[in-house]
Amino acid sequence: MLAGVVAAGFTGGGMSATKTLLSQRAGVRIDGALSYSMFASLVGENFTLTMSDRKNKYRVLLQLVAINSVFLSPENDQFYLVFQMVDSKARPNGVYRIQHATAGSTKLFLQPMGGDIPGNYCRANFNLLL
Repeated sequence: MLAGVVAAGFTGGGMSATKTLLSQRAGVRIDGALSYSMFASLVGENFTLTMSDRKNKYRVLLQLVAINSVFLSPENDQFYLVFQMVDSKARPNGVYRIQHATAGSTKLFLQPMGGDIPGNYCRANFNLLL
């Protein structure tokens, strides 16, 4: 559905495409109830990950690069988010606060992703009863 909205916005021209995308994201908040559709509207967006340990507190730039559904129904959303960590060697494994410029902030349990994908990726798993 988001792809259809994005495609429709781009057929009208540059400025209207920007307005269409911004209006889709304007009401999205991550500091309340979380859902697949809410995160789907933020794919491609940048977030700031706040990490702290006993000696240091630092911030890492993240980009939400994918959302993958496992099972979606009116009662239950099972999905996971994939974030790419930009210019960081950190490997998050635990609960961290993420912040978006307009959608607010929330805490997520992030795990490192391994595999053959070049780059530094982490994921957040969701199993939400709605």
